[in-house]
Amino acid sequence: LFPFTDYPKLYPFPRTHPCDRQSMVGNPIEADLKAFPKFKTAAGQHGVLKAGDLLYLPYGWWHWLRNLDNLAVSISFWSTTPGTDLSG
Repeated sequence: LFPFTDYPKLYPFPRTHPCDRQSMVGNPIEADLKAFPKFKTAAGQHGVLKAGDLLYLPYGWWHWLRNLDNLAVSISFWSTTPGTDLSG
């Protein structure tokens, strides 16, 4: 999990690229620091979710995941509600 402040250190694909909003670094555990030297100073956090856990990602935060078991579900939801209108 990387905060939005690390955006330039994550080497995002160009906005016109099909992989927009994804990092060119790929696997952060085996990152190529010669190709992506700023990634070394990214402030990534890690954790392990268990059955029934939910992870909320604030807008602009980046994530990478891997499954430690053989079964998992990942659901993404993007709200189009303006940040100033949280009335429902």
